[in-house]
Amino acid sequence: MDLSTVEIAAIWIGGLSVFCAGLMYWDKRAAVRYSWRVPERKLLIWAYLGGGLGAKLAQRRFRHKTRKEPFRTFLNASLLFNAITVIILVVPVLRETLFDIVRQLLA
Repeated sequence: MDLSTVEIAAIWIGGLSVFCAGLMYWDKRAAVRYSWRVPERKLLIWAYLGGGLGAKLAQRRFRHKTRKEPFRTFLNASLLFNAITVIILVVPVLRETLFDIVRQLLA
């Protein structure tokens, strides 16, 4: 079974979004219980790797880190970064242009 770029991107974003939502839930529970917390840096790394949508939805759903700056701004930026990345990977002309640029940089 051959997966298209769109399907791979959807699986990647979907999987990491669920994972990030779980991390946000875990961190919220830990905050309430004064237990071990997930470092903000780790939450943001996973958000930038593709889980930004899940992290943002969990932030709103669990009312977690909604006033915390600069976390809130960086989380919002991860959504933009994820959207641009998906568009570049899904649109063939943009994807080939990106690959050409990378090839030239590595040559």
